[in-house]
Amino acid sequence: MIATSAAGAAALLGEPARPLRDAEVLSSVTVSLAYPRAAIEHPLDGTGFIVAAAHQAHGFRACTFTTSKFAGRAPAGRVALRLFFRPEPADLEALDDAAWTARAEASLARVLPVRGAAERAWVSRWPSALPVSTPAHAARVREVEQALAGSGVLLAGSAFHGSGIDAAVRSAEATAERIGAL
Repeated sequence: MIATSAAGAAALLGEPARPLRDAEVLSSVTVSLAYPRAAIEHPLDGTGFIVAAAHQAHGFRACTFTTSKFAGRAPAGRVALRLFFRPEPADLEALDDAAWTARAEASLARVLPVRGAAERAWVSRWPSALPVSTPAHAARVREVEQALAGSGVLLAGSAFHGSGIDAAVRSAEATAERIGAL
């Protein structure tokens, strides 16, 4: 089972996976912020929000109410939020953790009433890590999977079968079933 980036699969598999060599990828930055519960006036009674494309500023795309989605992710009386950014290449390289934290706090304040700065922040950078799923990419994956048919080599993960955690899990489950059938 190959469960890596498309470019990684191309490097590992050589000629059969050549179409994957130039698969498009995007970068991501996530900033997790911790606040006292009283600092956020919103009830946080959902799982988060997505920012409409026309209203995205500085690459801010979405926010997850981490403590609403997953119990025990913050101490009592605290909340954790995770903000997702699609950075410009220059920002990915130039902005340090403090700058990303300031950008996240300002982005959040545009959407939710927030009192004060976050108590803690964690910044994660994912350069060239998000696969771009397009019909052309899906066709390339099908071509490679056809070339690999019968070899016992299977592709799994979001680099091949759709983006996001849910797509990666579905891909892994389907691949596990195919392995069981070999």
